[in-house]
Amino acid sequence: CTNSITEVPPEFMEFARALQIESVMAAPLWGTNQDLLGVVFIINKPGGFDQDDTRLMGIFAAQASFVIQNIQLFASERKRNEELSVLHAIATAATGSHNEDELIEFVTHMIGQKLYPDNFGIMMLDETNTSLYLHSSYRMGVQEKKVNIPLGKGITGDVAFRGKSRRIMDISQAEDYLNMDERIHSELCVPLKLE
Repeated sequence: CTNSITEVPPEFMEFARALQIESVMAAPLWGTNQDLLGVVFIINKPGGFDQDDTRLMGIFAAQASFVIQNIQLFASERKRNEELSVLHAIATAATGSHNEDELIEFVTHMIGQKLYPDNFGIMMLDETNTSLYLHSSYRMGVQEKKVNIPLGKGITGDVAFRGKSRRIMDISQAEDYLNMDERIHSELCVPLKLE
């Protein structure tokens, strides 16, 4: 809180002068684990700000932070419930499917539609056990193309070869990434093992 433009930090001075700021009060909005979510502020109160203003702003910021945290918790619980409902639907389908293609089709549709709409699917090992191909249900957004990935090549081929999951937060940092879709920024690849 300041009632003097001379106390405005230098990096904001040009901004303060342009808006003819004479007094400012700001308070942080905290998230869970003390993560800063944002800042609430008031400018140019006639006569400046006093102790009561500071106390009220602190109460308001704390209450606003609490509401924001509750909204975030509600959203994460909603997402978790949706994930659990997808897993339940898949488990139920697994007991009623007539063949693996029918099950893969259902799984790809459910997970692709509810959890990963951009690009999701299952790649299958070919009959020679040397390369992976897209199952017919693979969802690649707007693009559809024939893809064959040799075992051990790229992230997907590496996961199939080693049998270990990989999560790449930024594919531009992965030297072995094979670019199949310009829109992809991250990738999660998990081996599908039988028995």
